[in-house]
Amino acid sequence: MKTVFYSILIIIFTALQTTLINYIGVFDVKPNIVLSFVVCVSLISGALSGAVIGVFCGIIIDILGGGIFGFNAITYLYIGILTGYICSNYFRVNYKVASGFVFISTLIHLILYYVFAFLIWGNLNSISVIFIKIFIECIYSTILAFPMYFIIKGRVFR
Repeated sequence: MKTVFYSILIIIFTALQTTLINYIGVFDVKPNIVLSFVVCVSLISGALSGAVIGVFCGIIIDILGGGIFGFNAITYLYIGILTGYICSNYFRVNYKVASGFVFISTLIHLILYYVFAFLIWGNLNSISVIFIKIFIECIYSTILAFPMYFIIKGRVFR
């Protein structure tokens, strides 16, 4: 039953990420709800579930969103594994831990993305503008992770 629930959420969140989220950006910055979903699943269900969900979500986002193909699949995979492993060994899962992991995961994902984009294409806008956008997206994704965490936790442990 959990697999069906996660499959439905993958479809919903990837569809929202590639369509509706484009219209609710703040300062031309969109939240990454798919990454927040991967982190929340990894915290609640463990590293293996986080890795599987991360790969599937990353492949779908790579196919639908463009950019560096395969980048999202690989980073979501490793974020799912690391988040699940670290949380299961060192933290008790609650909404504060989830928000911290979403913030840090979004930060790591975006820094890696801008580094690879610079290495591949060589163009990089102002560093200060990029860091401001990264910080805003981290906060935005963290805020949207709160309801997501409670929805996933409430449904999985029901």
